[in-house]
Amino acid sequence: MARETLAALRVKQNVAAAAIVDAAGATFARYEAPERAPVSAAELVTTHSEDPVLSEPIVMAGETLGWVLIRA
Repeated sequence: MARETLAALRVKQNVAAAAIVDAAGATFARYEAPERAPVSAAELVTTHSEDPVLSEPIVMAGETLGWVLIRA
């Protein structure tokens, strides 16, 4: 379901890549726009790029379970 949710971003032409990662940084699901170069979840966070990256925590009962990362 997470993969399908991220794949819905394909209708947004300005989204290059997205990922859901767990608290340890392991990739749970990812999406890459077909016309863009592949981007790993780690690159979403660590690459110094002009492309903006949105990151939002996934929190349940006060505990951060992971992050949603989206690169424009």
